[in-house]
Amino acid sequence: MQADRGQRGPRLWVAALGVVVIAAAGGYAAREVYLRPVEHPDVMEEPSKPTAAASPDQPVKQPGSRQVKARGEFAQHPLQRAIWPMLQAHFDSINDLDYNKWRTTVTRARAATFPEHKWREDYRTTKDGSILLHRIDSAPDNRLRVMVSFTSTQDIADAPPELPKECIRWHIVLPLIKEDNKWKIDVGPEGQSPRHEECGATSNN
Repeated sequence: MQADRGQRGPRLWVAALGVVVIAAAGGYAAREVYLRPVEHPDVMEEPSKPTAAASPDQPVKQPGSRQVKARGEFAQHPLQRAIWPMLQAHFDSINDLDYNKWRTTVTRARAATFPEHKWREDYRTTKDGSILLHRIDSAPDNRLRVMVSFTSTQDIADAPPELPKECIRWHIVLPLIKEDNKWKIDVGPEGQSPRHEECGATSNN
């Protein structure tokens, strides 16, 4: 046994040397990747028409994906990289019932109208999905308007009184303004009368 192990010794030494060289090269490559600056990805663009309809045997589970997607007009706007991450965080905060995160996506004026206890009560059963950003429009006073549609599910007790349904499709306009050098959702007349209908009703969005 000793003789056999002695014959394998040089081969093992060469193999070990090869492993050390490969590991060193791998470590260098990993360090280069780690040090390389990461670019923020663009918003995922949604086709203007769905590529395939959901099967009746496998209906889409409402409210759908929580990932914020966009139509081409929004995706091609020069400000989309600054606005899309904020809107993704906004909807994530509602889905996760995270008031502190939500607070980072809205202005102080909007937060003042929606204290934490009321926010948690209003959104306690809400889940948002199938979120689609349609376009960005300029508005007076260096503001922006973003047209958004999405689906929400909630207990009927938490649905709007004019539409007590468990699943609702919303079409809203969000007023945006820069605060602390970041785009945030502000108060404004744009979002006071959103269009909404029960899921499955005829709609273009």
